[in-house]
Order: sequence, then C-alpha cells, then structure tokens
Amino acid sequence: MSRRRGLSLVELVVAVLLLELVVVASVSAMLAIERISRESTARSRVDSERWQAWHDSERGPACAGGPRAAAALVLPAAPGRASLAVALRCGR
Repeated sequence: MSRRRGLSLVELVVAVLLLELVVVASVSAMLAIERISRESTARSRVDSERWQAWHDSERGPACAGGPRAAAALVLPAAPGRASLAVALRCGR
C-alpha cells in the first residue's frame, strides 16, 4: 500500500509541473500577442501619418497648381518604419 502512495505522489508532482509548464507557455503567448498588437497599432498610426503627409503634399498648392514635374517627398524614419523617399507627380 505504501508503494502505491509514493507512486501517486510522483504522478501528482509530475502533473503539477506539466500544468505549470502549460500556464507559463500560455502567459508567454498572451504577452507576445499583446506586444505585437501594441507594435502593430503604433505602426498603423505612423503609416496613417505618413499617408496624410503624402496626401497633403500631393494636394498642396505647390504641387497641384504647379507645372508637370516630379517632386521628392522624404518621410522620416519612425519607430518600426525606415525612412522613405517618394516621388510625387505634380501638375495636371
């Protein structure tokens, strides 16, 4: 009888350790998803600001009302995004 109790205790300890591993993996995955979501939101905001700058430059009086030409627009580097140089087609 005592031998069976020892085996049950070992099984219980192994089960608790496996449960702890599952919990640690779950928490780790949850934190990774949260971090990725935060970074994605920040990059989306940067992309929106860049698009707005591009749109404003394209529709601005210097570009829209000017002669047909290509103008350079340089968007600065931002967290998660590299610097970007864009050629705008100005004039109509």
